[in-house]
Amino acid sequence: MLSSVPPSVVNAVLACFPEREIEDVKVLAGRSHVNYAFTFADGGAGVLCREQQNPVPHLDAYFGGESSLRRQLAVLGLLREAGIPVPDVYQGDESAPRPYALLSYLNGVTFAEYMKSRQHHLPDFFNALRNLGHTLSATRSILFDRFGDIQPDGIGNGSTSLAERVAHIFERHWSHARLTTYFTEDEQVELRAWVRASVDGLRHWIAAPHLVVYDQHSRSLLVDPSTGKVSGIFDVEFAQAGPAELEVACASMQLFGLYGRNQFAAARAAFLEGYGAVASGPEGVVLEQCFMLNHFLSATLNLYDGVVDGIRDEWSQAFARAALDVIRGSYDPAVLENLKRAVTGFPSFD
Repeated sequence: MLSSVPPSVVNAVLACFPEREIEDVKVLAGRSHVNYAFTFADGGAGVLCREQQNPVPHLDAYFGGESSLRRQLAVLGLLREAGIPVPDVYQGDESAPRPYALLSYLNGVTFAEYMKSRQHHLPDFFNALRNLGHTLSATRSILFDRFGDIQPDGIGNGSTSLAERVAHIFERHWSHARLTTYFTEDEQVELRAWVRASVDGLRHWIAAPHLVVYDQHSRSLLVDPSTGKVSGIFDVEFAQAGPAELEVACASMQLFGLYGRNQFAAARAAFLEGYGAVASGPEGVVLEQCFMLNHFLSATLNLYDGVVDGIRDEWSQAFARAALDVIRGSYDPAVLENLKRAVTGFPSFD
């Protein structure tokens, strides 16, 4: 309903499309942005208005880089040049009280909707992951001279040393005011010692940093409802200049465990068939574990701390346990999806 949309957003859409009449709008609220999906009375292509909720620059939850709408538009431009389906940008205003951008609609359905329509048929799941891997493989040609946050004017918090970049990512966790809420003193010592040893083991790692989209999950990826091929990527606020293992680590947490731990290995193999090889030795394993640990610590301390909504009340505690499981070798690859099943509706086949 238009009454739920700020007048400034409606006026921006009407100014961009003066000859079209708005028929309806759906409001899709996120953590840092609100998406307004407009449809028009003429039945033509709709438009998505992505509005930044917090106009003051803030830090992204996973890597601590400055988060902005401008950063996301820069990443979309890089992906478009690589041939990856992303929305076109009609116009935007970064100086508005709440910066916004008007984007084209993307065809397709979400990954979750696709799998539901396929009655959670595992061969379709593996095929869709293979297609996703193939699409994301194009990002491996978008190279940078250092590891860090992709920003409009270059790489933020950058380092030519992957080990130093990993160490930098973790530093913000050790000084977080809520760390003692979730971890005992002994557990904090254990976490720091594991990270320190892991970083030392990465000192001689040689890899070319490339664009890593990150945080692609079953409700943000758009796919063709007939083929399962990727039809659109638009959620890019955490994009990094990083190694391939970062993208794989994220997919391991967000996608490979959708149907439980027993399907994890086959799901990973399908994705890598399309994405290409990653390091398989001990260093590669440790690197992925580092990124998973960072993800779980970020979720514990930044994303779900204090959230009480009847669904995610204990997610911070669960992610804290998952973080310890990662460094102790007892990590359940389906832990993230097991928490979300009440929301996503994916069945476990374990």
